[in-house]
Amino acid sequence: MTRADGTPTTYGQRYIFGFIERSTLSARFRLNYALTPNFTVEAYAEPFAASGRYYDFGELPAPRSRALRTYGASGTGTTIVKDSTGASTVTDGATTFTIPPLDFNRLSFRSNLVLRWEWLPGSTAYLIWQQSRQGQSPAGQLVGARDVWNSTQTAGDNFFVVKVSYWLGVN
Repeated sequence: MTRADGTPTTYGQRYIFGFIERSTLSARFRLNYALTPNFTVEAYAEPFAASGRYYDFGELPAPRSRALRTYGASGTGTTIVKDSTGASTVTDGATTFTIPPLDFNRLSFRSNLVLRWEWLPGSTAYLIWQQSRQGQSPAGQLVGARDVWNSTQTAGDNFFVVKVSYWLGVN
């Protein structure tokens, strides 16, 4: 994040950095089953849950510096207070600014179900159902196995497709 109220040593810009505690759980499931040689069912599911919690915001005091001046640390002359919305208010001397809430929890679920029927050699019909679900919240809590399951319950879109191909023999 960059603000335009920095010191002359950083060319008037304030470059704000932070650390992130991140967690991710995901899985991929695939199932193919041939009921007959001409009729198959193929299923695919991918649940996903991720979270991120930002902490120890600070800035670099000079270009090419590696030492982060962490807001609220002793000896920096700064304070940082996080409110109930997740926004952090930083006071640096006479300057006060707000870092917006950056913590997140994301859920996603994608799935496909394909029925394939070859009623004549070279002539095939497909019935396809696809789901794409996703949700998010600003919680920033570490994810667990329950979140992977909850990804199947989030709001999303359903798509249905029918495809038919017919083989025309040319003599």
